[in-house]
Amino acid sequence: MARKKEFDPEKALTKALNLFWLNGYDATSVDDLCNEMGIKRGSLYDTYGNKHSLFIKSLQKYVINMYKNYSTAIQTESGIEAINAMFTFFAEESLNDAEQKGCFLVNSITELSALDPEIRTFGIEQSKNFEQFFFDLLVKAKNNGEINSSLDLMSSAQFLVNSFFGLRVSGKINPNREFMENIIAMTISVLY
Repeated sequence: MARKKEFDPEKALTKALNLFWLNGYDATSVDDLCNEMGIKRGSLYDTYGNKHSLFIKSLQKYVINMYKNYSTAIQTESGIEAINAMFTFFAEESLNDAEQKGCFLVNSITELSALDPEIRTFGIEQSKNFEQFFFDLLVKAKNNGEINSSLDLMSSAQFLVNSFFGLRVSGKINPNREFMENIIAMTISVLY
């Protein structure tokens, strides 16, 4: 009969996520994780596998939460307003982050994608998801007559993904409201 866990795996995963997010993968040791999560090494390995698999689970949890957050932020019939709302939502997140952690997804991709094929693949998948998300909003905006009808929507979606990831990096290094609002305004202006 399996022993009952003496900790909440989801709460412990959230603690691991926050530690990885703050320090990055390489700078976070297994001992750091165990201390933060309030568990022993054996429990970490039994529940999550190894450090790498715990990191992947943390990254997946972050992305699921991120999708929930932005899907709530874009509840509007206007495609262009939804795009603007998404950029604004995450700019506000950066402006309100006292630790200047940036985006855990973007941080992880930039830290590890050259060395870790699984993270690289995950990053490509998420980039494609964002591309499709922006493409769908651009179709809505085009159908509503909100954007330049001659725009190539796929190229524009790819541009928005790049701008979004760039905004997330900028929010980490320069969380200045005027600076970020200027980036958003310029990004949106390209669509008219």
